[in-house]
Amino acid sequence: MASRIYGVPGVDMLGLIPKELQTWIGFATGINPQSKHAEAARALTKFLSTPPADAVLKPIGIEPFVE
Repeated sequence: MASRIYGVPGVDMLGLIPKELQTWIGFATGINPQSKHAEAARALTKFLSTPPADAVLKPIGIEPFVE
């Protein structure tokens, strides 16, 4: 998974692992009802499913969620 080594000093990314060899991991978000920062957590959760987030995440090997 490229996202695990992206930005590591001394590592030069040459490209992503071919899709047929990738291991796919799903991620989910949740917000604790007692959180002192619930509104910020909701905003981050909402942002992570937008095209601007995709533009940042795709180049480092994180594919957007597709239903």
